[in-house]
Amino acid sequence: MTPDLPPAKPIVQATLYQLKSKSQATTQTNQKIAGEAQKSAARQTEVEQMEQKKVEQEAVKAAAEQKKEEAAQKAEESKKADEAKKADEAKKADEAKKAEKAAEAKKAEEKQLADIAKKKSEEEAKKAAEEEAKKKAAEEAKKKIVEDAKKKAAEDAKKKAEADEAKKKVADDAKKKAAADAQKKKAQEAARKSAEEKKAQALADLLSDTPQRQQALADERGDEVAGSFDDLIRARAAEGWTLV
Repeated sequence: MTPDLPPAKPIVQATLYQLKSKSQATTQTNQKIAGEAQKSAARQTEVEQMEQKKVEQEAVKAAAEQKKEEAAQKAEESKKADEAKKADEAKKADEAKKAEKAAEAKKAEEKQLADIAKKKSEEEAKKAAEEEAKKKAAEEAKKKIVEDAKKKAAEDAKKKAEADEAKKKVADDAKKKAAADAQKKKAQEAARKSAEEKKAQALADLLSDTPQRQQALADERGDEVAGSFDDLIRARAAEGWTLV
């Protein structure tokens, strides 16, 4: 602010007052008074000029101070503006950093959720594959059991058929043997009857007196003995005997 300038008029008035207030007993002439007044006025003018110069200097100084203050104020305002700008930039940078961290955190969370979902999907797929493998293995085992049962049934049927065939063969062999035995027994019975008839005939011939009958009887008896011997050999061979 510019300082208040001291008024010049009161100083002149005070000087004039002093001059007027002097003792009237003074024998100064009007010329002396006028000279004194001129001197006083000159001094007053000089004082006023000095005061004016001082005021001007103070005004210049005040203006310089004001300019300095204004420059300082502008510098302070500029400093505050720079600080505010820096603070705003720092705030924006901090917000950007926070936003970046939030984006990274969100990205990490999304990745974690994606990894969890992927792991869960893989586990479910693995479980499904295991279940499918178990189901397939169970079906294969069931199929094998059925095939084994069919195979065993076929083998059992084959064995039963073979056993039935063997039984049938044994029965047929038994029938054949029984028929052979019956035939053999029938033949033996016929041979026995024939031998008895021959014996009876031979006995009748023995009772005859003619030489021809005696010769014929001897021949028949020889044939009978030979036939009986042949029958005996066949019988023993049928029983498993061997001639040594």
